[in-house]
Amino acid sequence: SSTSPPVSALTMAEARARMRAGGSELNTLAEAIETCRGRCGLNVELKELNQEADALSLLQQNFEPDNLMMQSFYARVVWQLRKRAPHIQSGLLVGAATPSDPWHWRKLDLYPEPRLLGCRARFVAPRKGLAKPAFLARMRRLGLPIHVWTVNEEAHVQRMLAADVDGIITDQAERVLAMRDQHRQ
Repeated sequence: SSTSPPVSALTMAEARARMRAGGSELNTLAEAIETCRGRCGLNVELKELNQEADALSLLQQNFEPDNLMMQSFYARVVWQLRKRAPHIQSGLLVGAATPSDPWHWRKLDLYPEPRLLGCRARFVAPRKGLAKPAFLARMRRLGLPIHVWTVNEEAHVQRMLAADVDGIITDQAERVLAMRDQHRQ
């Protein structure tokens, strides 16, 4: 059986083709800014350590702080974002897609409260599978907005809208915005 090369080894055209084959779109930051400007906030995930300064510089030149959110799985990145730009919403991603260590996953993802408080996250971003009523209630007791990821399927979007989460992170911005607008009517 053949394995696909990692995304980091692909050209932009190859990466876009891979995403399209899976039913999603891959946007550049400029395209994401254009799609979101004036319609919804922009949420950027920092996937590497020590990229906070460069990312903040680029994003602050192109987006108003009120509509900019930044997130990471790394509590240290979130803490650095809070130090460098306390006015920008910065949050912690939780919910490994495939937990390799069930105990670690249960401790860090199902019960992220110590990490959220330690890094001073201003929101929590759980994987859609974690966004069950009990988990959402615990996060609401912390007073943190909830932005669920990655929600592309219509049934999941409808469930998140019904749960009144604060944000839906998606690869299908146009479609989810239309569903949100229809839900609000």
